[in-house]
Amino acid sequence: MATVWIIPEGTDTAPGAADGDYLLRPTGGRYEVGGLAGDCTWLGTLDAELLPALPTVEAPEQGPEQDRLLIAVRGLESAETHRGG
Repeated sequence: MATVWIIPEGTDTAPGAADGDYLLRPTGGRYEVGGLAGDCTWLGTLDAELLPALPTVEAPEQGPEQDRLLIAVRGLESAETHRGG
């Protein structure tokens, strides 16, 4: 099962993350969503209010409420695919 990692602003990796995992990176009230397949591919952004409360992190860590996070990031990924992104 994929894991969603919260990473600090300005970071694009999470030690321990594997292909198929996702990264959430804060950026001004939103979160950039990245998918891992070797390197990180940034898929788009989600408004913070669409996600469960997320902690500010100093180092990458697994996000809380994985089921809710996976629904949100996979929804974004699906929308981008259908839109041709």
